Amino acid sequence: NNMLVCSATSGSAYPFYTNIISYVTQLDYNNYYSGLSGTPTIIYLGGTTYTTANFVGGSGYNSNSKNLAPGFTGTRDLHLTNGCFNGATPISGLTTDIDGNTRSTSTPEIGADEVIAANNNIGVDAVVSPTAPLTAGTQNVVIRIKNYGGNTVTSANVSYKVNNGSATTIAWTGSLAPCDTVSVYFTGAN
Repeated sequence: NNMLVCSATSGSAYPFYTNIISYVTQLDYNNYYSGLSGTPTIIYLGGTTYTTANFVGGSGYNSNSKNLAPGFTGTRDLHLTNGCFNGATPISGLTTDIDGNTRSTSTPEIGADEVIAANNNIGVDAVVSPTAPLTAGTQNVVIRIKNYGGNTVTSANVSYKVNNGSATTIAWTGSLAPCDTVSVYFTGAN
């Protein structure tokens, strides 16, 4: 139930590192995040390294762990802005978070901060396409939206804008459960 984050953007730095594997008897329900690009190593466990691609279930650990950007409020304010870290295991006797907020008895947040999410809260999770380096001309734009709220979302207006041009908007409809994502496609964008 830990938030293990290494925000370094270069070099070799691991959110979790130990040389002595016998100290590790249980390792699960954690969020490991590295600021390095690509598929960085996020766990060093007694000489074996695990990346974001193979850490789930590695050496029998982390079956329920995650690899998500934490979305802290600020560089020195480690409160979460993302209510999608639920799924930690409840710990007997641990009923409040670091601020005294009541923790969920069934699916508390990973880490020390329990997020009270707004019921209706949807936003851009990523620009999937195009990717750098950009090429001139017409190409598809793909935006991944995420439901950060507590209610299922069934519609949203999704827009993009290039430089000072006009915004292009698609009225998306569907069913997006809390913490799920969906890609929205703009074909033939310029």
